[in-house]
Parts: sequence; structure tokens; C-alpha cells
Amino acid sequence: MTADYARTQRRLYLKDTAQIQAFLAAPENIKILTAYETAVEEFQLKIIAQRKKYQEFDAVMNYLVDLLFARDPVLRQNKRLTRAMIFYMYWNCDIGLGSDDAAA
Repeated sequence: MTADYARTQRRLYLKDTAQIQAFLAAPENIKILTAYETAVEEFQLKIIAQRKKYQEFDAVMNYLVDLLFARDPVLRQNKRLTRAMIFYMYWNCDIGLGSDDAAA
């Protein structure tokens, strides 16, 4: 991810990560957590399949967001929240390469 894109992502969405984490951890949101985990798995596979096509992870993030907006009108109406969730997935190392993946 480029430095400018990462800095902008952090400025826009880092403040939301604690709230997202608490929401997903709440026992009454187990179904939403399961849906989140399913989405993470799907995104990881899409990222692997598209990795060579994109030079920077900025483009991968935008690819995922565009994919979501194209297939779901509810997400299109909640663009900021959708982008915050994708950022959370990245920040939480649920998508993309983690430090233990870099050597692979």
C-alpha cells in the first residue's frame, strides 16, 4: 500500500476500528461476526487471484469496495461504513499479507 493511501485510510477510518471490534465481539452479534468471517475468506481468495494484476494494495482495496458497491445497493448507500469495514479487515490483518505471509 502506498504511503499516501495508507495515511488517508488511517485518517479516515482508524478512529472507527475500536467500535467495529467491540461490535463484532459482542455476543449478540455472533451472526454478524460469522458473516464478517465469511466475507474475509471470500476477500482473501479474491485478493490472491487478483494480486498479480495490481501493483499496489491501494488498487486491491478499491477493487473490493467497487465489487461490493456493484453487487449490493445497501452497501452503496453506506459507502463510508463499507470502506471503514474494509479498512478494519486490512488493519486487523484479516485481508492482505501479514508479516508471517511476507516470506511465503
